[in-house]
Amino acid sequence: YAIFVNNFFLERIGQVNVLWGSWSDTAKAHTPILTILTTQTITALRSLVLPDVGGIGGYHFGGLALLDIATTSLMLIGICTSVWIATVKRNITHLTLLIALVLPFIFGFILTIHPPPFHRISLLYPFMAFFAGWGIWIFIERLHNTYIRNIVLASVILTFVAINWTRALTMIQQDASLYPQNSRVIASYLLHTVPQAGTIDIAAYPSFYLSQELLFRTNN
Repeated sequence: YAIFVNNFFLERIGQVNVLWGSWSDTAKAHTPILTILTTQTITALRSLVLPDVGGIGGYHFGGLALLDIATTSLMLIGICTSVWIATVKRNITHLTLLIALVLPFIFGFILTIHPPPFHRISLLYPFMAFFAGWGIWIFIERLHNTYIRNIVLASVILTFVAINWTRALTMIQQDASLYPQNSRVIASYLLHTVPQAGTIDIAAYPSFYLSQELLFRTNN
């Protein structure tokens, strides 16, 4: 049923993909594909480093860019080095990591409706961290004195903690005024009106799995 009658697995793709999705304004306007791809790619890349470009569906991160400048710089160093290792030294591990980074970025970030959806590339966050860490290690490994190496490494890590801690606080503060915040409104309502141990029925967004589930639960 989920494949041949009402395709549950491709339903979301049919909604949010920018080329022919039912939610895509560019698809409805019959915009040339090359124009769509160019615009989408530029916007996606800008959202990584510029504020108030990316974020959709409540995942706005306080209007901040997805990455800070330090992380972006180190990540680019790590990516460029991995490209060199994968191509020149023919290292399959680095090639695999690059593919794991690039393909979801293209299909989950560039080719979906914008503003660039930060939450749709959450699977890439560990890979971004890896390449940023790889960028750090490229410098650290050149320090032969273990004592100096540890001091530099600790300093870099503490700097990154401070940067990200500050950005997290900024995000929380700026998202506090984000409206609508349905989850907060619902949580407040339940807290003040529903008695402890009371029964709560939850209905999901019907365009996803609720309709399919009801079909079987109610014998069609």
